[in-house]
Amino acid sequence: MARRIIIMIFILMLAACNGGNEDEPAPNVHELIDRAAALMQDAQTFSLEIIAEGAPFVFLIEPPGIEPIEVSFNRAIGQYVTPGEIYATVNVNVGRLTLDAVVYANGDDQWFQIPPLVGWVNSDFAEGFNPTRLVGADSGFRAALVSIVDLEYVGRESINGVGVYHIAGTANGEDISNLLLSGLIDDMTGIVPVQIYLHQETGYPVRLIVEQPGTATETDPNTTWKVDVFDINEPSTIVPPEGA
Repeated sequence: MARRIIIMIFILMLAACNGGNEDEPAPNVHELIDRAAALMQDAQTFSLEIIAEGAPFVFLIEPPGIEPIEVSFNRAIGQYVTPGEIYATVNVNVGRLTLDAVVYANGDDQWFQIPPLVGWVNSDFAEGFNPTRLVGADSGFRAALVSIVDLEYVGRESINGVGVYHIAGTANGEDISNLLLSGLIDDMTGIVPVQIYLHQETGYPVRLIVEQPGTATETDPNTTWKVDVFDINEPSTIVPPEGA
């Protein structure tokens, strides 16, 4: 008898854990995307981590007085403060070396350093780099999110313990490129596949994953960009370089 009761309790517990999810209606993905776009447009600060995997993304950085340096992008992490201030560390490969470039920008005024090789210089980090594109009315998060079409609700998931809505779709490559590296990517055109993860409670973006078509090589798949968003509307931690 006791064994039968234990089995019944176990069955009821399983039903409680699994019940309700299958029949729960899917959220309106268009409303979720529109809300996320509006929230990011109004955000005063946020932090980003951008990671590239697959085929290397190669670009030039141009320290004054020396030849441009060809680098491949690994990772960037930094904070954005409205209306156009950013401080970020960009990890790159230079040949077999791995270096961190530190970038500061406030509007059009840009600074960067590559310790220990190059100290702070008041110069553009790279041709086309413009941090204000991150939240521009026609660029950055808003443009990237509202450009996503063919929306498909994938389901509820968890990222680092945070409940998210997973939505798949496609987007305009040019709009996505402004979000990724503020204009450094100038060849992401056409339609690109996008996976977006939105916080179930706040509605803010938590992660975007973008595959860049046409970048695969004989040894590497297409470049894939992962963008994590965090510390939204947290106090600024930016300390500008001396003279900025």
